[in-house]
Amino acid sequence: MANDLQEAWKRLTLTDEEEKIVICDDDTPSERVEQVALCLLGKPHTENTFNIGAMKTVLKNVWKPAKRVIIKELDWNLFLFQFFAKTDKDYFFNEGPWAFDGRILMLKEITRLEQPSEVVFNKARFCIKAYDVPALKQTYNFAKFLRSQVGEFVDCVEETLAGIDKSLNFRADVNVFKPLQRGVKTVVGGSTIWIHLKYVKLPDFCYACGKLGQD
Repeated sequence: MANDLQEAWKRLTLTDEEEKIVICDDDTPSERVEQVALCLLGKPHTENTFNIGAMKTVLKNVWKPAKRVIIKELDWNLFLFQFFAKTDKDYFFNEGPWAFDGRILMLKEITRLEQPSEVVFNKARFCIKAYDVPALKQTYNFAKFLRSQVGEFVDCVEETLAGIDKSLNFRADVNVFKPLQRGVKTVVGGSTIWIHLKYVKLPDFCYACGKLGQD
């Protein structure tokens, strides 16, 4: 009932006074900029209700940050994660994806002046392992090529570039609303080969359609 009233309030036509654009010339303190830089916005990939308290407890126990983390609910299914150490924030952002109750948590860095309600959540950061990659193709550029087939390239795990390994590992931001790409068929040395992809920490997804967030 309360949510219905809030939605009805938002749809009301603005008054002439509310339509006026007013300018604020205040200077943002540097400490506020530093604080915001240690924040992440998060949105679980689900339309169902869930136990928010349980989610906070589970995530804190899994992350075990060197310094504390504060989790605030900003709106329905929208959360702010306030870290107090850059290493904690970077670990949480890059070493996922994280999930609660089988549903993936989509994350975004804050660009400081955006409204949280206007942030678009459609990607999750995965570490992806490409298997059966020819030795001469276990390179940074080939990792970027594979990335172009599955999402937006983030980086390549440098340890896998030290020599020949069983997999070429890279990070990519993957669209959670599209079916997961199981592999890439490409041409190497005149022959067509199949590169199998494995998504680390893969949460619930549909084996029929390949989409995340479906059983």
